[in-house]
Amino acid sequence: MTDELVLLKILLGLTDSSKDDILNFYLIKAKNSIKKYCVLTEAEYLLLLLINQTVELAMFYYVNKKNLGVKNASEGSKSKTFEEGIPASIKITLPLPPIFSM
Repeated sequence: MTDELVLLKILLGLTDSSKDDILNFYLIKAKNSIKKYCVLTEAEYLLLLLINQTVELAMFYYVNKKNLGVKNASEGSKSKTFEEGIPASIKITLPLPPIFSM
């Protein structure tokens, strides 16, 4: 079991291994999202030690799995707007993506 998976399970309050495959899926998805956003190679990602951000994003994906791809939802008089992509609270902790000039 990886350190990321252990931390994610602690944060979610999970003690058994019944959801490990799903959690690993979201950890990989979070890692790939961060690498793509920051334009990082695998080696650069590993050097930056982005474990906390990866776990936090995986937790966001897991908790909001039913709402992924949904921008707005309404039920009666209540309305909710969902954040797309990497939440701003996580983005501010990541290295800035490079700016390419033409």
